[in-house]
Amino acid sequence: MIPLVIEGASGPLKGAPPLAPAHFHPAGVVTLARRAIGWNPSVGNRYPRKGVYRAGIAYERKVKQWLKEQRPNVELGPWFTFRSGLNSQARYCQPDAIEMVDGSLYIYEIKLRYSVDAWWQIMRLYHPVLAAALRPTHIFSTIICRVFDPTVVTPDPQPDYDHVDVLPTVPPGTSSPSPLMALVWRP
Repeated sequence: MIPLVIEGASGPLKGAPPLAPAHFHPAGVVTLARRAIGWNPSVGNRYPRKGVYRAGIAYERKVKQWLKEQRPNVELGPWFTFRSGLNSQARYCQPDAIEMVDGSLYIYEIKLRYSVDAWWQIMRLYHPVLAAALRPTHIFSTIICRVFDPTVVTPDPQPDYDHVDVLPTVPPGTSSPSPLMALVWRP
């Protein structure tokens, strides 16, 4: 068997597409999911608010303001609780923003820089949880980032991406060209 060689940001990568990041726990097979109304964990200051982390928080705040202007019905940072076959304990997740339009669900994840972590969050955590909780007819996922790196390797083919000033729409009843779309937005 000839090994798969993928050109990455730091040179050729050998083997299969990347596995989940070590700190990531996928949803697995979701057995129960619902909104976590009134639940907001007080996680405290887990990370120092310096450098790139601080820039990411500032960028996320600006994007959320822009999203609210573009889509008045968007829900920012809703919490969901779920149980899965991997773990019988209640778990929680919080997508950056969601929107239901005519039965279709739009999931928005905001990152300063496009990364494989964003793919895992959307495709292996938010998709199964929100599909079980909201039962949409279609799911459209978008990573909104300031910097898109086409050399980032994900388990799926690279998402379609574009630089935008206005958030595009996918008409209800149609499918997106790929399971994931990336939008480059610079305030």
